[in-house]
Amino acid sequence: MNPIEPRFLKEHRFDVFYLNSEKGAIGESIHEIVHFMWFYVWNQLFGDDYDEYERPSLNRLSSINPYFPGENGGCIYPCFFDMKVNGVLIPDTLNTMYKSQSIENFMRNSFAYCKEHETEIREHMIKSNGAV
Repeated sequence: MNPIEPRFLKEHRFDVFYLNSEKGAIGESIHEIVHFMWFYVWNQLFGDDYDEYERPSLNRLSSINPYFPGENGGCIYPCFFDMKVNGVLIPDTLNTMYKSQSIENFMRNSFAYCKEHETEIREHMIKSNGAV
């Protein structure tokens, strides 16, 4: 059985795998609620399509840091862990930005950073797992 826990941002709901532990269900729920809050604010700033938030993309990459614990694996797609620009891990760069800016400025600046390095990011994603 595959423990997929889909979310439906437009409908403001998500599913929790029924065989999940109590602790796992709470952790997954917190994780998804953070996504809902993040993408609500993001959508207010950028006005883009909610469908863009459901796959690995530049706006998803720039969203990793509000809840990205670098230790213990983190909460990001595996292809993001070793993604670098100019020899520096992108999650580390984004984390530094996140810690020093308001959330709105971080959203704008991290997205600008990802757009600036889009070619390297997409090449790495394709090499890592065929993502586009």
